[in-house]
Amino acid sequence: MINENLPANVFALRQSEFRAIFGSPWVYHLSDNIRNLYRTSRRFTDMIFWKRGMSTGDNFRFIRNSWEIPIKSAVGKNENPKNICSFDRRWFPYFKGGDRVKWFGNNIHLINWFENGKELRNFYKPNGQMASYLRNSDCYFKMGITYNSVSSVGISARYMPEGCIFDQGSNAIFANGPSVLAVLGIINSITTPFFLSLNPTINIVKEDFDRIPYPKREVTNIDYHVLYAIQLQEFSTTQNEINPNFVYPFMVNKESHRLRNLFSVNSSQKYPCFFNNPRI
Repeated sequence: MINENLPANVFALRQSEFRAIFGSPWVYHLSDNIRNLYRTSRRFTDMIFWKRGMSTGDNFRFIRNSWEIPIKSAVGKNENPKNICSFDRRWFPYFKGGDRVKWFGNNIHLINWFENGKELRNFYKPNGQMASYLRNSDCYFKMGITYNSVSSVGISARYMPEGCIFDQGSNAIFANGPSVLAVLGIINSITTPFFLSLNPTINIVKEDFDRIPYPKREVTNIDYHVLYAIQLQEFSTTQNEINPNFVYPFMVNKESHRLRNLFSVNSSQKYPCFFNNPRI
């Protein structure tokens, strides 16, 4: 600011100071420390690829809840995602938003992707226009991060394993340099809602991630802590009757030791993708 002696409700800035934040938003109330943070940090969008998800054009026709589909008709979570396109199945895991859940969850939907989405690719309106939009289909089935695209209470990002498709209501983020876990940790940090609040709307779009400063110095042990958070949240889904991971009701305490044993597997065995690929 050009004059620090102004009243608290009066702000005076040089026009060049607005350029500290990508897009030069009209945010005159930020302190010099915050603006300097932007100047000395990397742009978050240099560290990620942001991809908008698909629109089916008719969710009632193409999407089901996981409990509505016979197990043999859906791709299971333990199947090798590298062979996903060769599976003779109709229903595949689909992320389309939902409750405000961080780290892991909202994985209760399935989409009709039989024969590589043949029906979706040939779904037209009566006037001949395309009804479904399969945006960024080259990123389907890749490991990444999804989040609720519309939220009035801040962002909630979740780990998206390999073998899934994502909706425009749950757009996806893929790491470009740092690990997926590090990116997820930054997005779910307590500071990110402040930076996203520079957008006065409830829609969270690509430009909003431009306004998240990414530290030049990597944070140590962040991958370990984020992976632990994912495991804890995934464990909680085993006690949710509508989740595909459901094992036993939460109130049955006598069985809690059996549930814990299910998730006591060494992390390198349960999440081998995080330990076998140095770029993840």
